[in-house]
Amino acid sequence: MLIESGPGQAHAAVWTADASATVELSRLSAPAHGHIDPPRHLLVAGPVNLDDMASKVGLYRACLLLGGPYDMYQWINLAELVRVWPLLDLPPGIAACWTRALRDAGLLPAPPPPAIPVRRGIGSATPTGRTSPGSTGRIPPAPTGRTPVLVAGQTSPSGSRPRIPSPRAGKRRKRPA
Repeated sequence: MLIESGPGQAHAAVWTADASATVELSRLSAPAHGHIDPPRHLLVAGPVNLDDMASKVGLYRACLLLGGPYDMYQWINLAELVRVWPLLDLPPGIAACWTRALRDAGLLPAPPPPAIPVRRGIGSATPTGRTSPGSTGRIPPAPTGRTPVLVAGQTSPSGSRPRIPSPRAGKRRKRPA
């Protein structure tokens, strides 16, 4: 799938049904409201109410998947296509082609920048529980007022194992002699 645009040309997306023709986005000026009766080859049953969002999404999806340029010019309104774009469930290749064309035309926002991975966990441990190379396996200093939590197999920053009091400590009963 290709995107064609040249100096002074309108942005166009390749028709994805058989990649035999291009569609100029500026020519997508079908009615946005009212009732229409699309052709049967689009597999849309009966008249479509363009004021009903679900019906409009179904028609636009059918046009992008099964229609030719004539169908797209006849039944798709560019402003409405941009409006319903997040609701269309298209195959990845078709969605990528049209998304790029709509972004190039300035109709969709640019994609967000990739997220920066954040290391989480104590001692930069891997999901297997092993510490990564260069890691000491020790707990980093805790912020003021917080007590570090130890994970099984790790030692405290002081190097000694913490003493865990018994839940019954201090409540010892004397046995009768």
